[in-house]
Amino acid sequence: MDQHWKQMLTQLKGDGYLLSKRWEEAFSSVDRAAFLPPRIDGIEKSRRFNEWKEAAYSLRSIVTKRKTNGTPASSSSDPRVMLDMLETLELKPGMTVLELGTGTGYNTALLCEVAGTENVTSIDIDSDVTLSARIKLSSAGYPSVMALTRDGKEGHASKAPYDRLIVTYAVDRLEPEWLQQIADGGLVIVPWENDLGSQVVAQFRVHSGQATGRATAECAFMFDRSEHEPKRTQSAATYSTTTNFSPQYFREYASADLWIIDQIPGIALYPHDDVYMFTRGSDVALLGLEPDEDERYPVMGDGDPGFWDEIERAYSSWFVAGRPFYEDYRLKVDPSGIITAEVR
Repeated sequence: MDQHWKQMLTQLKGDGYLLSKRWEEAFSSVDRAAFLPPRIDGIEKSRRFNEWKEAAYSLRSIVTKRKTNGTPASSSSDPRVMLDMLETLELKPGMTVLELGTGTGYNTALLCEVAGTENVTSIDIDSDVTLSARIKLSSAGYPSVMALTRDGKEGHASKAPYDRLIVTYAVDRLEPEWLQQIADGGLVIVPWENDLGSQVVAQFRVHSGQATGRATAECAFMFDRSEHEPKRTQSAATYSTTTNFSPQYFREYASADLWIIDQIPGIALYPHDDVYMFTRGSDVALLGLEPDEDERYPVMGDGDPGFWDEIERAYSSWFVAGRPFYEDYRLKVDPSGIITAEVR
């Protein structure tokens, strides 16, 4: 085992991420570097091998594919976040598992090490990503793993039911098809992105097709919101005011976001370059990102002029309640897959 690989494992264990013997053995058997491209952040493997290895075993996410506009399309996740999810998966040998988001194939190989290659099914919507993952999985000793190219929203019913389902990209709901394909008592692990834009690793237990769960850690996964993010419209504001609430407050704590969406059903946040746009139906509040000379931030809005006041009250009440942590919330899923959070 390479010294950089050993150092990665030592750090994961020392920092409290590598908790179980099962996953320690898996991470000691599957080489992360074998699933990474020959160029990482401009560092060529063939020319700067030692630097490339340092990057390959670093505790951070590594972009492995970009869209034509340069934005990331696929990546190898930070091993710490991977372990947050894998430990929460409670996977045991012989369990069947469906992975949505094959990516590099590294996480897939780790699942194979614990569950057994014959019990792992992995899906990715990108054919280039799936092909690359198949090649790397085969080279790493997992030639028979089922890695399919298709839309993960439909799951893979032909091999259902699954004991476990893990999603490696951020979602804003649980698809009803997923819940129908999980065995009674099975677990679903997803990075859940709420309507205020923060993400948590969420664990759901499924009983009779219904799911309840909890948040276990904060995270940050890729999730393209463009298809359901409204275009910002330039309309005349019906009211304006100022606030001492810094925009940073609304992006700092995932647990605060869970509190606010519970207090104000239907609220959503869409960050822009110069404002944060909060919406609720026809109500809009635009929070400016630059303070004035008195360290107050401009607020303009349309619709209900009390909408911004509700947001301030909701955030303030989170502090008054003792700033409940994300682990203090119970997550519920309605029949359409919408996830809601409420304090236990």
